[in-house]
Amino acid sequence: MLNLAKQWGWTGNDTETHLGKLLKQIIDESDPKLPFGYIKLDEVASRAKINSPPLRTMMSALNKEGYAVSRSHIASNAIKTNCPMAVCIRIAKELQQC
Repeated sequence: MLNLAKQWGWTGNDTETHLGKLLKQIIDESDPKLPFGYIKLDEVASRAKINSPPLRTMMSALNKEGYAVSRSHIASNAIKTNCPMAVCIRIAKELQQC
C-alpha cells in the first residue's frame, strides 16, 4: 500500500506525510510476532503505580530485552508487544528509577 501511495502521489518520496506515517505504522504493526490488541502505557503505569514512561524509552527497553514491539495506530500512547504485562510493569518500574 505504501508503494502504491507513493506511485499515485499520495505521499512524498519519504514517509513524512500523515498517510505515509500511518501506512508505515501499520506495516510495523503487522509483524507476525505481535499479538492482536495493544497496551496503553497509562495502564502499565497505573498498575506499576508510577508515572507513564515515555513511549520511545519503553519501546527501546522492550527491544533490548528481546521482545517485539511497535507503536499502535489506534492510540497515541499505546504499543503492541509480545511482552507479558507483568514484565512490562517491571520494565516500567526500572525505567522510573533511572
